[in-house]
Amino acid sequence: MVIAPLIVLSLNKTIVEENNLLVVKGIPWVDPIIAFDQFSREPRSFLLHGNGKENFSQWSYIAQSPFASVEVDSELRTFVNGIRSNDDPFSIIRSICTTNYNKIKKSPVPFYGGAVGFIGYEANQLIEVVPKPKGPDSNPLLCVGFYDLIIAFDRNNKKTFLVASGLPETSLVDRFDYATKRIDYFYQKINKVIPRGIKTYIGTWKPEVSRQSAQNKIREAIDYIYSGDIFQVNITHKFKSPRPPDLDAWELFRKLRATNPSPFGAYLSINKNFKILSCSPERFIKLDSNKNVETRPIKGSQRRDIDREKDAILANQLLKSGKNFSENLMIVDLMRNDLSKVCEVGSIKVDDLCKLESFEKIHHLVSVITGKLRKDKDAVHLLKLCFPGGSVTGAPKIRAMEIINELETSSRGPYCGSIFWMGFDDQFDSSITIRSIVVSEDEIIAQAGGAIVAESDPYEEYEEALFKASPLLNILEER
Repeated sequence: MVIAPLIVLSLNKTIVEENNLLVVKGIPWVDPIIAFDQFSREPRSFLLHGNGKENFSQWSYIAQSPFASVEVDSELRTFVNGIRSNDDPFSIIRSICTTNYNKIKKSPVPFYGGAVGFIGYEANQLIEVVPKPKGPDSNPLLCVGFYDLIIAFDRNNKKTFLVASGLPETSLVDRFDYATKRIDYFYQKINKVIPRGIKTYIGTWKPEVSRQSAQNKIREAIDYIYSGDIFQVNITHKFKSPRPPDLDAWELFRKLRATNPSPFGAYLSINKNFKILSCSPERFIKLDSNKNVETRPIKGSQRRDIDREKDAILANQLLKSGKNFSENLMIVDLMRNDLSKVCEVGSIKVDDLCKLESFEKIHHLVSVITGKLRKDKDAVHLLKLCFPGGSVTGAPKIRAMEIINELETSSRGPYCGSIFWMGFDDQFDSSITIRSIVVSEDEIIAQAGGAIVAESDPYEEYEEALFKASPLLNILEER
């Protein structure tokens, strides 16, 4: 049944500030999951889906048809708008963002145009001298689109906005005309949304390596710790299923999202045969309009129980766990070091240390580290100099990445990388790509892992990885 036509709210205005422009159209609340159905099968379309439960998950965003793109393939070749380039991809991203600078202080939404995309774990090769991955993924290592129009959803206040900058047009008149046309087009698209049921798909998951082999890898990681190579390393495990012939990746995400309402949900349609489905609970890095930086590493996990008393006992066990506290503290120190590369001296603080945060299926220990970005640094510096996130590598970071390359059987791909938006005003927000599924032409991949420290038990660590993977694996029905 078609939803009744939308009624336009009074908030329809054009904001012009110092030759920067934003056209805003406010409409009644539309569920972003329903709205995105019109765009989900298009290449370079995305949904960043906050759950509205935490103060940092208020907003969801949709965009499609970027006016520019940057991509790095598995051979480390860079392409700009599909044309090969020899320039550094991070410099290209900075250049496009700078050329299209558009800061609107009175914007009703935090993100109103800019770059959106992902950077995969193996893009660490673009930043550090690390070994090449085993069997490189055929999918891109980095893919970023630049968007002039964003559909923004304020879940807490049940408001929807279409905001357009008119970029890459240059004159204010041309930008206004183009922005108005774009808003009208997208408004008509989401005015025709049709709620649908969620399909069920049949599949068979298989671990990439046996349980015994996985536990042996964990033992090898512990040996490295005792030998003094590292303090901690994140070891992950991969599960694969043949892609069902009738699979619609968007339908799979809808099912995953219904059971995993995490704060950093994301669906990225990169191309016909490459989709990223993420239900991450973890923020990587945020940069606000006042140059305040925040990172929220997660280390320490405990399953939840439907019985409230038992659930409270499990949460308390996590809070009192010396092992989990140690895991978290090491990554806090690592992230403080990473932020020191880009933040003002003396500005870095630990606002929360090992704070309990409870999600749908799992309790986590989360620390919050903040700082003030230096005047000579920007969002691109922040992404490049802090990537990959310490919670998915280990400490020290470079040696941990070398050991990950040695012990893990194949490349991680998008997993353990980051999904992000980067505004044309230099604001930035990003998640760590965990609790995520990659859908390719022939297969579906799910991964899970955890931090290995000296006190780790291989059996228990693998059990924890299986528990983290279970919501992902359960979205396919067994044959």
